[in-house]
Amino acid sequence: FYAPELTCYKHRIITMKKLVILFPAVLIVAVATCSKPKVTDTISNIPTSATMFYTTLSDTIPQKNLHVFLPADVRGIRLLAINGPGEVRYFDYEADPEKVLSELSKVGFFLSDTRSDTTSRKITFDDLVIDPLLAESEYYYASSFWNVDRSKFEVYECIKTPMKHQVLIDRQSNRILHRVVYLNS
Repeated sequence: FYAPELTCYKHRIITMKKLVILFPAVLIVAVATCSKPKVTDTISNIPTSATMFYTTLSDTIPQKNLHVFLPADVRGIRLLAINGPGEVRYFDYEADPEKVLSELSKVGFFLSDTRSDTTSRKITFDDLVIDPLLAESEYYYASSFWNVDRSKFEVYECIKTPMKHQVLIDRQSNRILHRVVYLNS
């Protein structure tokens, strides 16, 4: 009794059984021979003292004062300390420096607060202080703020509780580097 269709069918079944057995074996060998990715120095140097988020000026400056900061949707970074209440934000934008300083002076504050300023005042680079909880992250994520050519920038500060605005103004252009520190208590 000869049935060629039956032979082919049996042959296909045997081939499928071999494939079912062979495929997992090949997969196991492939996975075993692959090397795991190695952590590079670049990744291991990322600071862990804070979590970094993106933010906008409209999240930071009161709406009534935003008309000076064009465009209002300027993006920046927000750093939150992991082990404490520290928070700081950084922005880099172009605007008329006089208008920026004037508008920061107009930001509201509680009359009972004795720390708030009614005007922006000129300070030195040495007056810029970093919260120890955020230092590593600030230097890493906001290096454009901290590594400027000091001879080309003027530094201003305006405290409007609960925020302290520190503004670096490029003397040769309308570039503004704006740091907003959230004050504790």
